[in-house]
Amino acid sequence: MNLTPLYSAVVHANLELCRALIDRGANIDLGTDSAVTPLMIACDRSQTEIVTFLVENGANINLQTGDGATALMYASYKGNVDIVRLLLSHGANVEQTDYTGHFPLVAAAKGGSLEVCRLLVDEWAADVNQQTDEYVDSLMGAAGRGHLAVVDFLIEHGADLQHADVEGYNALMWAVEKGRTEMARHLITMGAGIHHRNIDGKSARERAEESGNAEMVDIFRATATDIGRHAEGIDGQQNDQQQQQQQQM
Repeated sequence: MNLTPLYSAVVHANLELCRALIDRGANIDLGTDSAVTPLMIACDRSQTEIVTFLVENGANINLQTGDGATALMYASYKGNVDIVRLLLSHGANVEQTDYTGHFPLVAAAKGGSLEVCRLLVDEWAADVNQQTDEYVDSLMGAAGRGHLAVVDFLIEHGADLQHADVEGYNALMWAVEKGRTEMARHLITMGAGIHHRNIDGKSARERAEESGNAEMVDIFRATATDIGRHAEGIDGQQNDQQQQQQQQM
């Protein structure tokens, strides 16, 4: 991979060298042959001072890599809210996607940054139900990585708990596939559809059984038991009410 001197200076966190190179006419947006810019790598490494310097000296914030990623996506995934705020205040596009439809909020959700998710949604109106080309949303991204606080935030802001991706996997199934037992338990308590099936006709419980994750399977067994007890309780209450009515007649 070919690197420009400015890109190398950013990699080594050398702000003074960055200043010197820009003063001597270095192209501020030229980085690697895969179109990763100095600004992007600075965002990826959470180098706030260098990001600020590059932005203030005219770096193009909305350039995309060969895969379509932007500086805002790098910063959102890393969870540096100061950098994200700086980029947004200088014109970063909160809705811009890469070439597979990924967007800043899903990057923040995968990275687990509640603070960045809150900034994007509450202050910049990011859509919690925006989807990638494969219908993956931010809730799935957070669920698959085990980020409970982010999941709660997204659900509180209207994320669709029952939404499924192109393979028919909902957020619960993402948690199961990634072995996130606490997340699976939490999603079930939040009302995730345990009877939902993917395009292969498999439920979350069946996928858990196929994975051999005993702890995950136990969660579904306990859930089934609780549902059964609840149903029995309702039946019992109805029977008691019927008996009382008959006695009063």
